[in-house]
Amino acid sequence: MSGFESPATPAAYKYDLAVFIGRFRFLHKGHLSVMRRALVLSRHLVVLVGSCRQPRTPRNPLTFDEVRENILGALDAAVRRRVLVCPLVDLYDDARWSREVEA
Repeated sequence: MSGFESPATPAAYKYDLAVFIGRFRFLHKGHLSVMRRALVLSRHLVVLVGSCRQPRTPRNPLTFDEVRENILGALDAAVRRRVLVCPLVDLYDDARWSREVEA
């Protein structure tokens, strides 16, 4: 993940945790730019991948495992340990979806 600088000491991070929610099909430079910025500001990054239980379709051509591999593979090993990629189930009830994200 070249092109960004993390703080020299853990105390220098502004936040302990950042969360980035998306489908990430397909991962692009915009996604990586947001992740880079989150990792500069935050000690840890949780990436929640939506539509993770959907079958393969033209809209969802990749499985959750493939998306996770793409995300982690695009990151330098030095920051990979600070990133957790988790599935997020599609729920069409805002209150339930919010609780799932918080969990």
